Amino acid sequence: MVLLAASIYFYMSWKPEYVILLGFCTVLNYYSAILIHNESRQKYRYWYLVTSVILNLSVIVVFKYLGFFTEILNSVLALSNAEPLPIIHLLLPVGISFYTFHTMSYTIDVYKNETPVEKHFGYFSLFVSFWPMLLAGPIERSNHLIPQFRKKFVWDYERIMMATNRISFGFFKKMVVADRLSMYVNEVYANLDSYGTLPIIIAAIFFSIQIYCDFSGYCDIAIGVAMIIDFDLFENFNRPYTATSIKDFWSRWHMSLSRWFRDYVYIPLGGNRVSEGKKIRNLMVTFLVSGLWHGANFTYIFWGALHGIYQVIGTYTESFRTKVRTTLGIEGTWLSRAQQTIITFILVTFAWIFFRAKNFDHAFQIIGKIAAVDYRGIGEIMIGKGPFQMLINVFVIALLVAAAKLPVKLNLKYSHLFIVACWTVVLLLGEGGTEEFIYFQF
Repeated sequence: MVLLAASIYFYMSWKPEYVILLGFCTVLNYYSAILIHNESRQKYRYWYLVTSVILNLSVIVVFKYLGFFTEILNSVLALSNAEPLPIIHLLLPVGISFYTFHTMSYTIDVYKNETPVEKHFGYFSLFVSFWPMLLAGPIERSNHLIPQFRKKFVWDYERIMMATNRISFGFFKKMVVADRLSMYVNEVYANLDSYGTLPIIIAAIFFSIQIYCDFSGYCDIAIGVAMIIDFDLFENFNRPYTATSIKDFWSRWHMSLSRWFRDYVYIPLGGNRVSEGKKIRNLMVTFLVSGLWHGANFTYIFWGALHGIYQVIGTYTESFRTKVRTTLGIEGTWLSRAQQTIITFILVTFAWIFFRAKNFDHAFQIIGKIAAVDYRGIGEIMIGKGPFQMLINVFVIALLVAAAKLPVKLNLKYSHLFIVACWTVVLLLGEGGTEEFIYFQF
């Protein structure tokens, strides 16, 4: 009850009236699952599920996509000189894409008899609103989290120190790396005409690192806070920029969302157990929906489509690429892995340009400036608060790489030292949380 009250208060501290929306999703899925569980006739079970999913998706559509879809409809109406519809811009409820996916997965799993129905309204409400994961995930499953609410809290000093490691490293990622790099990225992307090719390439690379540190930093904090009070949340990142393919990247990046789309979109469409043409269709639909989930903008949809195309091409050229590496005598060596990792990072960074850009014109302007090979001003790289800004940026990225595995590997003896080191760097080099978490907008 204390956790539930705290979670509701936490959400209401942002915008009190939107707790009604959170309550609606909770009540809707709680009773939908009970109706499905109690119904023996398959036809009625199916329609209970369909109704629940439609109502869940309607909440997202109204608050997240209404303006976007209205603009598209107005573009069609303009072709026939019809009167345009008024565009309504609603304030996007924070965390809406995450908690609706929590609840939908529960109802679908009850329908598929893959998770037990939860009849205790309090426990189910806490599953939906549990405050460490409420705003931006990880996207949990009921059969993983709800049983943890029933266990007795055990005080474990070593676990709490490990949790504090994660929290401290999360703040380092966000305040030192992400917020610091964002100053460079924001400056370059807002003033493209003032910069040459090299500064823009650096900005694209920095955004790749920024968005990783921003989101994985949030997840480290969320997972760490949950650990302190003896709850285990899903891991969401596993060093994604060490991936050797786009498929490997998506097994490491935002893993809870990737699993969600795999289980509730890709597999229901037929997954891999269909013809080659349908497999490509399933893959592209999944990535298009993933892009749309991120935001009401065609650039997000294109970003998703680009990753789908990457995977299709990667699948059908895998044997050829393996033959080439074997012929060159590098297959299975560190050189082969390094080459694959670099190419994957370049492809992901290119796709992030569309994710970060305001619109297609902005994205293609960025790409055009890179392709133009403008050699203007090495000095332009040194933008920011002083001439050593770039050196500090490189330094904090090096710290990030060096410390990547430490939070989950350090034993109790060295945890205190790691925590002190993290907070010393935050105090000396941190930007004070100058940027909102990027995934709060989704």
